[in-house]
Amino acid sequence: MFDGVREFFAMLDVHPFWPTLLVTLSFVQCLFPYKPVAKIKETKDKDGNKLYVVYKHRDK
Repeated sequence: MFDGVREFFAMLDVHPFWPTLLVTLSFVQCLFPYKPVAKIKETKDKDGNKLYVVYKHRDK
């Protein structure tokens, strides 16, 4: 079934593990397309009011 693909990689002198790994990692990245930009933490003050603290992620 994958003889043509194997022959193509043999012609390029590439082990089939690496293209398979790239395709698999690309698929996994597509499952999680969005990156979180902030974290919200809910706390209560001494009067019992809810406070929301927002932590924004910085790009490194």
